[in-house]
Amino acid sequence: MKSRPKSACVRALLFACVFVAHGVAARAQEAWPSAGGGGDLLAGTTRKLDEYGKMGYCSETAYLDNFATTLRNEPGSKAYLLVYMGRDDMPAWKAGVLGRAADYLVNARGLDASRVKAVFAGYREERTIELWLVAGEDPAPEPSDTIDLKIDRTKAYRWDARNVEVEFSYDVEEEGAESQGEEGEEDEEAEAESAEGDDKATPSADANPAEGEPSEEEKAAAAEAAQVRAATEKYEIAVERRGIMRVEEEPVAVAVEPAAAGEKVAAGQQEQAAAVKEEPAVGNVKVSLWWNVESFADVLKAEPDSRACLVYYYGLKDADRETVRGLLARAVAKLEGQFGLKGDRVITVEGGYSPHPSVELWVVPRGAEPPKPTVNKRRAHSQASALLGLGL
Repeated sequence: MKSRPKSACVRALLFACVFVAHGVAARAQEAWPSAGGGGDLLAGTTRKLDEYGKMGYCSETAYLDNFATTLRNEPGSKAYLLVYMGRDDMPAWKAGVLGRAADYLVNARGLDASRVKAVFAGYREERTIELWLVAGEDPAPEPSDTIDLKIDRTKAYRWDARNVEVEFSYDVEEEGAESQGEEGEEDEEAEAESAEGDDKATPSADANPAEGEPSEEEKAAAAEAAQVRAATEKYEIAVERRGIMRVEEEPVAVAVEPAAAGEKVAAGQQEQAAAVKEEPAVGNVKVSLWWNVESFADVLKAEPDSRACLVYYYGLKDADRETVRGLLARAVAKLEGQFGLKGDRVITVEGGYSPHPSVELWVVPRGAEPPKPTVNKRRAHSQASALLGLGL
């Protein structure tokens, strides 16, 4: 009996290996679904596409972009975002975390709002957002691996923390103020020619009664600007003044080239080289605090025997002690003037200097001790977080 050629045996062995590998890959794809559409063997089924933890907004949108692509590839599906808050997350962050991702999918990625639902799934040790694709009429996914976490309402608890923001607006000279020389006459001639052309091409106001009315785009822009102004008035507390831009960096020494042999450098020249610096920039300095004042007032109204405690940490330069104290005075006045929370229910505690000035918002139940300041080592939340849903 002749033996089979070795090459045939090798081919058979390779074929068997490919067959087995293909079966393993298929089973792996069933167990570990990909986030893509198209060639996904699990397309049309309910599955968890991805999950992520606490991260910045730009990193989060990368996950959401992939999620949105898969949802478009499966038009009959729905998006469920199961949001697990972490042990160290503050109560004020919950609404923002729940709303931010869903808002991005609808307003930035164009998904129908009826297809997107964010659900508070409970607590885990670390914040986690699970991205689920639910097919057809399948039931919503159930929360898993949660921990039992309750706030001790008999002790002071931190509700929120926000950065003190410093903005500087330069004074800008009027454009063209220094170019009125030889180009002035040419500009005037060009404007005159342009005006003549406009007179010939543009109908009169009598011929076009709608002239002067804003376009739909202008109306939409005005409505958006009004919405931003309303949000700013509600959530921003600010102190503004005229001043110069001041930075924390140490001044940079100016190097002076050594003099040639036998040559002396004039004392005035040395002093001038050592003192080289730009003129200070003058403009408007704005020191502000962004936080969900309305929600904080609602919490305090729901606990009528409690008090609000604002622990503040000041810095150097523009966010110094007096400026931050002035900011807190406006915050207290806003709580009383806009939300009816009497000033005697609000106490302030100075936390000392911090490289990142901030304000912590605490709820102090009746009989509980006010919080003690701690070294503020990490940044709180900024204006960008506030505008994106008042949460990180």
